[in-house]
Amino acid sequence: VQLFGNACDDSDNAEATFDDSGAPLACGGTPAISGTIEPAQPLSSFNGELPEGEWTLQVSDTFNQDGGSINSWSLTICTTQEATSGLDNIAFNDFTLYPNPNNGDFTVQYTSATGSDITVMVHDIRGRRLLNNTYRNAGVFEQTLSLGAAEAGVYLVTIQDSDSRITKKIMVQ
Repeated sequence: VQLFGNACDDSDNAEATFDDSGAPLACGGTPAISGTIEPAQPLSSFNGELPEGEWTLQVSDTFNQDGGSINSWSLTICTTQEATSGLDNIAFNDFTLYPNPNNGDFTVQYTSATGSDITVMVHDIRGRRLLNNTYRNAGVFEQTLSLGAAEAGVYLVTIQDSDSRITKKIMVQ
């Protein structure tokens, strides 16, 4: 996906965030490209792709003898959870996950309608599993969990109860 190309003539520097919902690229000021910019090609081209693997940023400078460097760059991968039907959530009556945000310790609580064992998994935003515990179902499920020395960030908490599954985001500060 091309973010931009041959833009702003001989103006220098870019300090921008590229987002499909950004503003059209407009040159001017210092740096020449700044703000939240709509890329030349849509980032939504990556929709449906797995985020795992190798990502490559390719930069070329076609102006001779003016030099250039990349001081920093980052990639943020945002995902959305598909809406679940009522059937998927039938096992999760009165579901709560609190506090959110938290310090790595949080509570999952709901009333189960299945009687099956309950599995709780926590993954970081890169997909690495930090927690995978199974608990006996006693009808009312209330479990306080600890991520230990987890770094600040967003984590995904998935609860599996029989054939039903729910995933919620938590924020560790």
